[in-house]
Amino acid sequence: MSSIIPEIENWLDQNKDSCIKFLQEIIAIPSPSGEEKELGIYLAEKMREFGYDTSKVDNLFDAMGTIKGKGKGRS
Repeated sequence: MSSIIPEIENWLDQNKDSCIKFLQEIIAIPSPSGEEKELGIYLAEKMREFGYDTSKVDNLFDAMGTIKGKGKGRS
């Protein structure tokens, strides 16, 4: 059984600057408890940009996304 950890570490090494920029953008959005609307909308938009199969924000402004797997099970 192969481990995905080395793949993730390699991807992070190659994309370090863009990951840091993304995290800085998220941290810069004020989102105290009960006021997560702006962050939820931002994250759902990013999920669409990243190619998620679905992305949405619920009534509590929680961002949710789905990436379909390669198998036949649920995503």
